Amino acid sequence: MRNLVILVFLILFSATAFATHNRAGEISYRHINNLTYEITITTYTDPSSTSADRCTLDVDFGDGLMETVYRSNGVTQNLCPQYSNTYDGETINTYTKVNKYITTHTYAGPGTYVISMLDPNRVAEIENIPNSVSVPFYLRSVLVISPTVGNNTSPTLENLPIDNGCLKKPYYHNPGAVDPDNDSLVYSISVCYGDQGKPIPDYKTPDQIAPGPNNKLSINPNTGLLSWDSPQQQGDYNICILIEEYRRDTLSGSIVKVGEVLRDMQIKIGPCDNNPPEFAPIEDICVIAGDTINTEIKAYDNGDVITLIAVGLPLNLSFDEDSAFFTQGVTNSDSVIGTFYWATNCDHIKLRPYQITFKARDNRGLIAELVNFASMNIKVIGPPSENYAANPEGNNIRLTWSANPCDNAIGYNIYRKIDSLGYSPDECITGVPSATGYQLIDFVSGYNNLTYLDDNNGNGLVHGHRYCYMITGVYPDKAESYPTPEFCAQLRKDVPVITRVTVKRTSEFEGVDSVFWAKPTELDDSVQFPGPYVYKVYRSVTGQVEDLIATIGPFNALNFGDTLLVDSGLNTLNFQYRYRVVLENNQGIKGPTQRASSVFLKIQPQDETLDLSWNINVPWQNTAFEVQKFNEDSNRFEVLDTVETPLYSDTGLVNGISYCYRIKSIGSYSTPGFIDPILNLSQQACGIPRDTVPPCNPPNIFVEADCDLDNVYLDWENPNLSCADDVAFYKIYFTSVLGGTYQEIYEIANAEEVSFVRENLNSLAGCYAVTAIDSSGNESPLGEKFCVDNCPTYELPNIFTPGGDGVNDFLVPFPYKFVEDIDIKIFNRWGTLVFETNNPNIGWDGKDMRSGIAVPSGVYFYVCTVNEIRLSGIEPRVIKGNVTIINQKQQNPTSN
Repeated sequence: MRNLVILVFLILFSATAFATHNRAGEISYRHINNLTYEITITTYTDPSSTSADRCTLDVDFGDGLMETVYRSNGVTQNLCPQYSNTYDGETINTYTKVNKYITTHTYAGPGTYVISMLDPNRVAEIENIPNSVSVPFYLRSVLVISPTVGNNTSPTLENLPIDNGCLKKPYYHNPGAVDPDNDSLVYSISVCYGDQGKPIPDYKTPDQIAPGPNNKLSINPNTGLLSWDSPQQQGDYNICILIEEYRRDTLSGSIVKVGEVLRDMQIKIGPCDNNPPEFAPIEDICVIAGDTINTEIKAYDNGDVITLIAVGLPLNLSFDEDSAFFTQGVTNSDSVIGTFYWATNCDHIKLRPYQITFKARDNRGLIAELVNFASMNIKVIGPPSENYAANPEGNNIRLTWSANPCDNAIGYNIYRKIDSLGYSPDECITGVPSATGYQLIDFVSGYNNLTYLDDNNGNGLVHGHRYCYMITGVYPDKAESYPTPEFCAQLRKDVPVITRVTVKRTSEFEGVDSVFWAKPTELDDSVQFPGPYVYKVYRSVTGQVEDLIATIGPFNALNFGDTLLVDSGLNTLNFQYRYRVVLENNQGIKGPTQRASSVFLKIQPQDETLDLSWNINVPWQNTAFEVQKFNEDSNRFEVLDTVETPLYSDTGLVNGISYCYRIKSIGSYSTPGFIDPILNLSQQACGIPRDTVPPCNPPNIFVEADCDLDNVYLDWENPNLSCADDVAFYKIYFTSVLGGTYQEIYEIANAEEVSFVRENLNSLAGCYAVTAIDSSGNESPLGEKFCVDNCPTYELPNIFTPGGDGVNDFLVPFPYKFVEDIDIKIFNRWGTLVFETNNPNIGWDGKDMRSGIAVPSGVYFYVCTVNEIRLSGIEPRVIKGNVTIINQKQQNPTSN
């Protein structure tokens, strides 16, 4: 079928090569069901070109199938009497007729399909398309069918692609794209296409005709507003606008392209004294679903009559036709006001804002008529849920709320933060921004699921903190409602709460930790949990089993009993300890409770610097850390600095001297009734700064091989002359083959000595690198690598004279070098092998290797494979030649 259509096209092209017809057009598609789509080709043609009028067009579906489609718009059937079901199209003015060709097609499965149409006749005399009458007219759109992005319908383009502009006046156009899926649209200026769907040769954008600083063409990628400021040459121009659709892939979560539409449009630029209308400022709008928008749009153009129209998805919502309207076609002199009205409802809630495009047109006539555009974004937001509450349940908090006022919500997002913020969302801000400090902790699926137990992923919440929450409704496209106001709760203080774990003594064997905790104050000890009571204190080290280390009690009332434990005999120098306190009676444990650790300081030495870092795992919040340094003169620790993060670098120190530090953490719980601030000390830790930084740059090296002397010469740069000051010596590294492992071969003890010679080598091949080592023994990385190769030589003489006189009796090579071995075969003139060997010295005495009899004088031929020692390894080289034997004395084997 495809070959037949191409043949018909070629015949048609030859018959109408000089007919003019197509001015503009695009292809759109609409999802019907499953894999079936309705496809519409819309063309805008010159009605005077009756010889090129198209009753049918051929559409390529992009899946290997094509179809001839009948024109389906208009009311008359005069132009195509041969087709009973074809209409004539609709003439919209003297210069333009619109034609629609509509069909349906079912695809075999998911994929990316390029839907296209090719027609031989484009109108003549397009300024930016050379010989346009001979350039075919090609339209294309891209359809993506994917189960992870859902069904897609392309945007429809509501504003006509035939426009007028004035010479040296600003020109504006907006395609008025309305996407029924409310996908994200991205606009760009594209090349225009011709024969075989390829870019038109030598096509230029209009601003490249009479180019200059006053001739600039651009498009707003978000609104689609095309601006040409300003045309410098009259005539007809064609511009192609690419409109791409994007949405979120439900599988990967990433934003992906789901389709595209290419509009090929035409602009007629002529001389006229006119300026386009202008709009009063238009503000974007955010509205809660259920509220009504009623806003005025004003355009003005002194001395002209102005007409206002609007396009946009709210005006096209098929399920709610009467909810939005605009006073289309309102007309007035000098200035005009149109009213946009929209009674929103829950079905209008979307993640992306809706876009309305307004078009103002003056009345200067068909040629001088100018237009301008303005866009307004409208975001419809879901209302928040009400009747929200948080109540403690043991170590957890249960949240409840009422169903979202919009019953198309699919569930709820739960956000949490320790302590309240007093957050009230700004208009248009949905969800809960991360900048508030709130974290999304879970999603509750289902419109009527209206409760959530916050158990901190099974770990339980912390006594002593005030937990605050906000909840948003979530809709099918992942849009979120406004959040509920903050609502908070805290756990009942019915368990002991650790408040301090501080190191009292630093020692490897006699270290001491002090552990403090607060008593339960909200436990009815006489009814719910009667005495007698004991506190049990548990201790653990990372990677080890938790041990019971103390039992305090029994005591009959909670206001009795110690809340302090001094834990001694520890290795606080090297270990960090974690503690847990539980309350027990005869019925069991009241709890559980959270663990708390001491602050543990680590020190990493650097050059004249000590890097301090510390680890702490506690249920309260630490807001600051005092870095304390031991002062030898005062014989005590003094505050060096206060920081908010557990990192600190003490600089400007002297290498080789010991410095000692400790950390004081400063924190608190977010609820009253606990000591505030909570202060804890780390162990004391000492460090000695030392140079651990290698020289700044490895030396660059230059290597040269001398094939005559069999020497290799190395030279490099002294880093002390550029970026270092303490290079003490160098190491030379070598590998004999490319890609080999570098091994140290020599050490240069003097930093001023920057050259080295390797003499009388059996092989020159190899790669070298040099490292620099400073006075502290820090070695730089391998520097630049430099390789040299051997220069093998191996040649044979062309004559020898065996005969036993001791002169030239053997075939031997001239002096050679860098040869591993050879494989030589020598033949007589009949091709019989008379000698072979792998010995590079050969040493043939002129005798047949089989019979041992001297071969006759004459010319013998050889093939010799020389295995040369190279940087890349052993490389064979084949040499061929001949050698002449002159036997001075013929001998038989027995005479030898």
